[in-house]
Parts: sequence; structure tokens; C-alpha cells
Amino acid sequence: MSDKDNDTTRKWLTNACEDVGVCEMRTEAFIPIDNFQEIIESINVLYQDNRTESNHVLLTYKENDDGKIIVHGSTYLLGACDEDMNEWEESETTNLLEEDQIPGILRKQMLAITQGEVPVGDFIELMVAPKQSVLVQITDTAYGNSEYTIEK
Repeated sequence: MSDKDNDTTRKWLTNACEDVGVCEMRTEAFIPIDNFQEIIESINVLYQDNRTESNHVLLTYKENDDGKIIVHGSTYLLGACDEDMNEWEESETTNLLEEDQIPGILRKQMLAITQGEVPVGDFIELMVAPKQSVLVQITDTAYGNSEYTIEK
């Protein structure tokens, strides 16, 4: 998938938080896997924000001098972009994932999206190099802030 595909690719992911206040997430700095940029690009191509004020970009990152990255998510909870996805059979979903050339590393999470909401952290976990604990901070002005740790 490339940026030019952004307008023609089926949108699979959307914000699952309510459209009130601020709803976002941020990681602490962590060592990513080698192809983390490709994962971020693929996820962003599959995302369409459903909020009134949106920029349709799910994940951004900042790379530090030491090679660690900090990932920022415009939401912390994802749902299926099309409500009909929740009624697809697993085999139909798998065929569409292949047809849309969704990278294999994302397919487990994409299948989960058709079953309900998925935390953005499930996608970020794919980018974390082994043997790390990564703190994820959630800002939600409607329901309160929280944090959790991704253990890899």
C-alpha cells in the first residue's frame, strides 16, 4: 500500500470513541521493529475518522536521536468503518483482506475489528521490538484519563 492508494482503498477502521471532547493516546518512547513506518502507513490508509473535526490520520510518530519512537494516536479505540463489517463471516473477511492487500501482520487485528471495538494499542504492539514494556497514556476528557502498559 502506498499514499496514492489512500483515496481508493476500502476504509476498514474508524474512531470508536464518542465525538465529545478530546479522545487520544500517546506512548512513551520505545524501540520499534525495523518496518514500523510501513505499519503506520498501512493503518493510516485504512482509517477514516468519523468525528466532526477530523484529519483522517490515526497514527503519527516522532523519532528520537536514540532511535526510539513516540507514537501518538488521534483516538485510542477503533471500530469497523462500515457497520456491515460486523456481520461478515470470517472467510468473507479474510478474502476481502487479501483482495485489499492488507499486510499479513495486521490481519489478526483487522479480523477483530469486524467483531467489535479494538484498542489502538493492539496495533501499536505490532511495532514494539521484543523485551520491552511501553506505557500508553490515554486522554479522554469525557470519561477520564488512564494508562496501561504493553508488555512485549
